[in-house]
Amino acid sequence: MSKVENQQNDYRAERKKRLAKNAKKNSNKSVDSVKVVTWVVRVASVILVLAITAFALYQFGVPQKVLPAVQVGDRTYSVAEYSYYYSSVFQNYAQQSSSLQSSYGYMTFDYTKDPSLQTTTDEDGNKVTYDELFRKSVISTLEATNYYLDKCEKEGIELSEEHQKEIDELISSLTANATTQQLSLSRYISIIYGKGLNEKIFKNLLTEQYLVAQYVEEIEKDLSSDFTDEELEDAYKVDPSEFQAVDIRLFGFDVPDDEKTKEETTTANTEETTGAEDTTSSEETTVAEETTAAEETTTEAAAPEKKEPTKTEKLASEMLDRVRDEASFIELAREYCAEEDKETFKDDTATLALNIKKSVVESQIGEDLAEWLYSADRKTGDKTTYTTDDYVYVIYIIKTAYREEQPLVDARHILVSFDNVAAELKKAEGNTIPTDKKSDVEVKTETAEDGTVITNEGTSYDIALVTEAYKQTKAIYDTYMSGDKTEEAFGKLAEEKSSDTGSVGENTLGGGLYEGIEKGKMVAPFENWIYDEARKSGDVEIIMTNYGWHIMYFVKQHDEPAWKAAARETLGAKAYEEYEAGVTAETEGTASEKAFLGFAASEACKNAAGLYA
Repeated sequence: MSKVENQQNDYRAERKKRLAKNAKKNSNKSVDSVKVVTWVVRVASVILVLAITAFALYQFGVPQKVLPAVQVGDRTYSVAEYSYYYSSVFQNYAQQSSSLQSSYGYMTFDYTKDPSLQTTTDEDGNKVTYDELFRKSVISTLEATNYYLDKCEKEGIELSEEHQKEIDELISSLTANATTQQLSLSRYISIIYGKGLNEKIFKNLLTEQYLVAQYVEEIEKDLSSDFTDEELEDAYKVDPSEFQAVDIRLFGFDVPDDEKTKEETTTANTEETTGAEDTTSSEETTVAEETTAAEETTTEAAAPEKKEPTKTEKLASEMLDRVRDEASFIELAREYCAEEDKETFKDDTATLALNIKKSVVESQIGEDLAEWLYSADRKTGDKTTYTTDDYVYVIYIIKTAYREEQPLVDARHILVSFDNVAAELKKAEGNTIPTDKKSDVEVKTETAEDGTVITNEGTSYDIALVTEAYKQTKAIYDTYMSGDKTEEAFGKLAEEKSSDTGSVGENTLGGGLYEGIEKGKMVAPFENWIYDEARKSGDVEIIMTNYGWHIMYFVKQHDEPAWKAAARETLGAKAYEEYEAGVTAETEGTASEKAFLGFAASEACKNAAGLYA
């Protein structure tokens, strides 16, 4: 073989060897790439699983349940527990705002919107968002709660059976709502108060809140009971008007929209007479313009500018000029009232306002009128007009400021409302009983099977409907009388059967109960029954008012007169304010933020806003 051929063979062998080596190297690289891709897929899968797990845990509230938000003393509150307190504050503001909206047509806090996007001012006058206000309130509440729980623990105070019963009833109510929505109780609670809360945690929080409330109630009671008769008399002497009342006749003319201005002022025109006088002064002055002889030397430039009276004010002044006594006031109210109100003013008590406190006049009508009514210069028969944004009032004094010596009364009742019976009958098939309310309905009387004389006078309903309402009332009465004749049994029956939203249902004392009833606060038949001198605890009877039939239950008469109870309440409230201020000063700053407070606040705000969105 030639030398050239050997060289070519060597080259081919070399090349083959090199190709084989490269192929092996590439083969090794391919294996490494597969490994990398495999690991990438594995890591991505793990991340996805972790993400899904984290989301699931979040949705089920696991982080909210275990992550710490606030610590106060030895107690650490989780994100979920913080959210509960935040929701409670939010709902309190929502209820207050809803009440304002229904009563006055406006809201201070729009509970349908995110609280972090709405501003207000705090107690120091600083501009803050509602969310910031709620957060601050939660912290101060937790600080005070911890303080009182420590007190209860040291003093061995446990939850009363009554309060435990209230918790059980609340849980039962929530359970019923949850069942209606096909949810477990824990799930339902978490929707309302925030993720992470379940039945067990919720019950524990409720127990703590009720225990604190129970402790505070006892403090308030103790503070109020500590005052002696001498201290109460001294309080009365300092400011008699705070514990006095007046009896008046009151009639209001509606102010039409075209008389309302953006900057309305409130004025009062006064004309004073004694009960014996038959003439009145034609001079009209505002309450603010009443001066002593010395004050009348004030320069003309300092006197307020007198506005031209509106048509409504002139009409009120016209009525005022014609008022000679209480009887004429009653007749004139019937004459001047709107046509649709004629039936209402047939009742002599339509304009009657008895036992009216100064604070009530100040808050519901105006401070100037309150000052005028409670002035030492007032006499029986004095009269005035008073202008507010919505009404021009005509006022006649029946009895000047006096101290109410009549004791307060507690009573329960079950109301079978004529209006409700009429509404039920309208829906009933084959009903033949007239259900329309008429101002000119024929007055008749009938005798029930049990001998009770029934009249439809003052009801505006046909005698047949009034009789049907009595039959329903008697059936409820017989149910009570044939069972366990206790106050508790009466209260349960009231919750089931009464039409009175002021004494049954939420935001009431419940069970048809009214506590601390003052003379002059109820319609005449109701009041006459509870203030009957022969009345004793446990008395039950059926009476009728223009609202319907009432099954009455007399609870008790208080031991002291109304004025003394009011003085005790006022002094007690001041004493508790001082006590509460001391607790706040002692506990302020005792709460410390934990790692997840920001998360807790964010979650709470989001949950609360979502409930009303």
